[in-house]
Amino acid sequence: RSTSWYHTDVSCADMRLLLLLLLLAVALLQLRAAVTAEAAAVRSLVMVGGELSDNNTQVYGEFARLAGGPGSSVGVITAASDDPAGSADFYTTLLTSYGLAPFWIPIDVDHKKNNSDPDVVALINKMQGFFFGGGDQKRIIESFYLDDRQDSPALATIRDRYNSGIVVMGTSAGTACQPQSPMIDGGESYEAVLRGAFPVCSALHPLRLCYDPLGGLQLFTWGYLDTHFSERGRQGRIIRLAADTADSGKDFAFGVDQDTALVVYDTGGTAAGKVLGVAGMFLFDLSAAVVTPEDADGHWAIDSVVASYLTEGDVVDMASGRVTFASGKSLLRGREHRERALTSSDIFSSAANERSNPREFVAVSTSLFDATADTYTHGDTYESQPTYRVGFTKPDNATAADGYNSYGTYVISFQGCRVDIHSL
Repeated sequence: RSTSWYHTDVSCADMRLLLLLLLLAVALLQLRAAVTAEAAAVRSLVMVGGELSDNNTQVYGEFARLAGGPGSSVGVITAASDDPAGSADFYTTLLTSYGLAPFWIPIDVDHKKNNSDPDVVALINKMQGFFFGGGDQKRIIESFYLDDRQDSPALATIRDRYNSGIVVMGTSAGTACQPQSPMIDGGESYEAVLRGAFPVCSALHPLRLCYDPLGGLQLFTWGYLDTHFSERGRQGRIIRLAADTADSGKDFAFGVDQDTALVVYDTGGTAAGKVLGVAGMFLFDLSAAVVTPEDADGHWAIDSVVASYLTEGDVVDMASGRVTFASGKSLLRGREHRERALTSSDIFSSAANERSNPREFVAVSTSLFDATADTYTHGDTYESQPTYRVGFTKPDNATAADGYNSYGTYVISFQGCRVDIHSL
């Protein structure tokens, strides 16, 4: 008997079945390859709120993993700094300690022409990730856009690399520069609530909220974005900006605390944000907010902002805003530790204003969920004429969870808190 397969004693029916199985196997391999490719194409953002500790292995480690692991080439962008070369030395040394192969991208306000240099663009195109350092986000915008606010070849290549599935990390200004919606340039919360948002910054009014109406680098597409958030009491300024620029079509505002990251995993169809690091992140939903341009006293007011505060391991659906608490946390209702919630006379306290009330907004809002007797509390501004009051209401459908993070700190996360701001 011949050993050739077509001379074996196999029926035609068996042959058709064998052929069908072979075709099915090929199809399954192709499907597996497609699924693998899709998984590999997940693009990611690591948005840090600034002041990231050099030894924050949780955040830097996740950036290194998403970039491809040890030896992966990452571009270091220090255009925000007033000393780009010195900043580049610092970050390249730091990222090397995490096993990466960093390359400085030499584009800044003094070397803007490099954003169109073919050799620099070719270097960018080889990177498996990008790291944007801190400083002033306006410098990044000036460095990477052409004079007519079109993408430079360098920015277009970064955008293409990101859309192909690589990771982009930013810290402080390197995060603040990323949104598609109006980009915050400066200002303090009290001045923001009092006077509103201005599309041009002025050295004569350094405390006023100013913003870039054209947005930032356009990589973060889910809403407004701010940094150094709770430490500098920036809740008021992001709420006012989102309210004043509601025609942007973005209802969500994200505020990331220091030494903390919002890591966004985006498949192109769905996106989930996970909080890593020491502190937390606020999410404000203004989709049902009601703005009063002038109340009875002639002052601006807002009602029905929905606030959530996420800490390490919590996840948010970036499209719906739905929060899932980390598996290590326990629901807090029925296990509260206090009778009454805190109040505050300095609700927008900032580490920069030399008053010793850091993170007041976090302390007051989380205490409401840890209290048995209160469903409402408030915090007033330190500034007066007028004094503003931030009201916090805990609806029946609001939830909270608590636990210890990996740094050994007790934390409370919550979702669904109503926030109102009125003058007194």
